[in-house]
Amino acid sequence: MAQSALRDDPVVSFPRRKAKAAPDELAALLTSLDIKIIGPNDYRHQNCTTAVETLRSLLAKHGAEHLTIVLRAIVESAGNARALIDPVIRAMSAVVLAHPEYVAKGLEFVEAFDDFPLLDCYRGTAALRKTAPAPAWAALAGMIVLVLRDGFDRDRKRHRTRAEIAADREEREEAERARVAAAKVSRNRRKIETGLQLIELKRKAGRGQFLRLAQQRFGLAYPGEVAALVRVAALYGEREPIWSRVSWQVLGVLAAPAMPSDLRTEYEARIEAGEHITAKEVAPPPIGRPRSRP
Repeated sequence: MAQSALRDDPVVSFPRRKAKAAPDELAALLTSLDIKIIGPNDYRHQNCTTAVETLRSLLAKHGAEHLTIVLRAIVESAGNARALIDPVIRAMSAVVLAHPEYVAKGLEFVEAFDDFPLLDCYRGTAALRKTAPAPAWAALAGMIVLVLRDGFDRDRKRHRTRAEIAADREEREEAERARVAAAKVSRNRRKIETGLQLIELKRKAGRGQFLRLAQQRFGLAYPGEVAALVRVAALYGEREPIWSRVSWQVLGVLAAPAMPSDLRTEYEARIEAGEHITAKEVAPPPIGRPRSRP
């Protein structure tokens, strides 16, 4: 009987203890940033947003760190605390994903948007929203990238002034003049050295052998070229202040037999004084016309 009574007694069952619900990650993130979710009909104050589904989507796709950067860039930049609307959030997310090099600058990334009115810029895309097939946030994202480039790449992208362009051109021209002058000195030195070797060869060569040996050793096929090398080397081989400052053509004219010695001396003095002398200036005058004094 006792067993029957026990069996007939109603069984008292206690409800199972529910598992503790995991904290809402989005809510915790928004709380840490002092951002509040509001209803669609509520007035949007600073740090308030209705774009909860967009926030959940970004959090699920890209993680808490990405969403934190996106939200901080908006609410912590001067003048944008009321810009937590869906298109602005999506645009900022796209920029953060596309340009990690800007995000890596840390606080400078947030400060780049100071006094850059994200809401006004979004409103400025109203005409595009009517005609362009792309979403409105895409146009805003492009505008944001331009702002970042202007802020972070200013030195590289800045247009140069006319004075800077002129100075740069002058610097290039000066470098080119220096290159030409160095090449001229090197070329004259080689020819002077060849001329000195020819003088030594002529001293040692037997009668009638000099031109043949000059051709064999130096590849000089024209007697006139050999004679010019010898004359210039004989006159200016030891006078570097002259042969290093003028062209080989000037040296050839100065060393020519037709050059009067007194006129040659005047030109040499002017060259050593640093005056620029050209081959045209020292060229002999046409037959029958006297040479004018410099």
